[in-house]
Amino acid sequence: MTESQTEYDTDAEPTKGRWIMATSNSYRRIVTEDMEPVLVPVTQKSDGHPDLHFPNGGYDGPDAHLMLAAGTAADEIAEMGYDPQKALEALPELLRAAKYLVGDSTVSGQACWGDTPPTAYLSAKPSLVEKVSSALAWAEGSKQ
Repeated sequence: MTESQTEYDTDAEPTKGRWIMATSNSYRRIVTEDMEPVLVPVTQKSDGHPDLHFPNGGYDGPDAHLMLAAGTAADEIAEMGYDPQKALEALPELLRAAKYLVGDSTVSGQACWGDTPPTAYLSAKPSLVEKVSSALAWAEGSKQ
């Protein structure tokens, strides 16, 4: 069965773990640090052409969608004047700070606020809380 004929779990999550580029002579692929394949080159048996294979969900699966979303985000980040790779690496801390900003008690630490509670900053900017809450809902997948 070819990748286009395979049924995949549409609720699947992206492959867990840190992704790395693995090489073996000319065989380059993206895998987890535990060597679980994320994106590997293949040759299609039907026509002999080179292709890409995403073991987790195929070309319409979560790993493929994540890679495409990263490219789109990188363009927008660059247009805002930031280095796309550095901004994506900073994203977890930015999300923690945003959750702290809107009063999420599950966030540990003081993030970037020091000893001043975020409410002191927010009294003058209530629309900021709404925008950050909306962005967090989008990132959590509850707002499309």
